[in-house]
Amino acid sequence: MNFNKAIYAVFSVFLIAGCSSEPNYFVGNLTEVEALTNCQLKIQKELKNPRSMDIEHSGIQYLTPPEKPNHEIWFQFYAQNSFGADVFHTAMCGYDTDGNIIEVRYEQNR
Repeated sequence: MNFNKAIYAVFSVFLIAGCSSEPNYFVGNLTEVEALTNCQLKIQKELKNPRSMDIEHSGIQYLTPPEKPNHEIWFQFYAQNSFGADVFHTAMCGYDTDGNIIEVRYEQNR
């Protein structure tokens, strides 16, 4: 019985230690996940069927200053067009050094 409590205590310490680590910031005070989510929401509003967005792949690109934008989030997604067909797109949001979106692009892949 004491052995099980000891294992539980050790496991709890590792679990708490893993949760208390500092977040990995992408740009400004945004993590990569937050930056991707902000970009997704911005583009999703412009789609014919916003709820149909299905992200397949995402990536991050850090650009060397003085390039504008300094950071980019890229992702590829499927979304339905006005005819209900699933269409594959590539999207990009550019961020300044403070974490503000300064550029948004998406296009249908052919």
